[in-house]
Amino acid sequence: MAQIYTGPKTVYISIRGREIQRKKLVRAAQRLLRESEANGLLSRYNIVERFQRKNLILRSAIFVGVRVAVIPVGGEAVRLRPLTVETSKAMVRILNRPLMELTVVGLARQGVEEVIMGVRGYYNYKDIYDYFGEGHWIEKEYGVRVRLRYMPRAETRGNAEAVKISLEYYGIREPVLVVQGDNLFEIDLADFYRYYRSKKAFMAIALKEEERLEEFGVAAVDEDMRILKFVEKPKRREDAPSKLVNTGLYLLSEDFLSFFEGEVGSKLLREGKMDFGSNVIPAAIEAGLPVYGYHTKGYWFDVGTPERYLAAAQYLLAKLSPADLSSEEVLPKVYIQGTSPESLAFKRS
Repeated sequence: MAQIYTGPKTVYISIRGREIQRKKLVRAAQRLLRESEANGLLSRYNIVERFQRKNLILRSAIFVGVRVAVIPVGGEAVRLRPLTVETSKAMVRILNRPLMELTVVGLARQGVEEVIMGVRGYYNYKDIYDYFGEGHWIEKEYGVRVRLRYMPRAETRGNAEAVKISLEYYGIREPVLVVQGDNLFEIDLADFYRYYRSKKAFMAIALKEEERLEEFGVAAVDEDMRILKFVEKPKRREDAPSKLVNTGLYLLSEDFLSFFEGEVGSKLLREGKMDFGSNVIPAAIEAGLPVYGYHTKGYWFDVGTPERYLAAAQYLLAKLSPADLSSEEVLPKVYIQGTSPESLAFKRS
């Protein structure tokens, strides 16, 4: 008897029996995967078959939704000093690990297979590569597998150019998630992807309801959540069209690179106007491309100042489990990280 079942990353078809039934299973697998793709559940698929004992397993080597994420990293992070005097903002420690580690692991747990570090500047690159390498240790540490790649060394004129160079270099033309290196966030990536597919969007932007509107770009949206414009850092609350701010989490369509081959995108490229928030998104909206907002309910912190850094640390200390903290609870809400003699000396007897 054949069995068809799905996992978070995989569609399996297994049978205990004769090889003669293989063709029927292959056809069934192909049909199931085509239906899944039509329903927006799979972005692409590749059937691989192998034998394991007496079971024939047909495995789709693809993830439900987004496979690749790009994290642009650059800038001097002056507002976060003294924490960034000797390290890049994305590598600032929070809960005894770099900000970016929480991001990479969180994405991998939701099925992202490949993360490209769009790193600008030698010291940023050295800081990040010396710690992460190619990410092989992440599977041992966290039980999830993710491949880390790096943008080739190039002078970029904004985070959008870092993404463009990374995608061109690695030949990627598929939906891609863009995440800012100094953000801490929680998002249902599968739901974000389904929303993006349902809107047939050129770009979907995760929007978060905030009270401190003067610090962010605020979205004006229509009744269908199509973004009409952004008001950057409104000085007065009445100047803000909503309470929905740009989180810097973007889902880009496979047409993103083609945008820079057209009249609007090529003009931005020639003029060096390659920042998502200031240049690319407003230009795409003005050109009539479908740019939609996705209202995310999870936590989100732009860790750009010491005040926001402390707020993020306090929130995560209260939210994360001891397992995620890699720590041991010794008093309610008090944790000691590590197992060194110095740490264990504080353990409650």
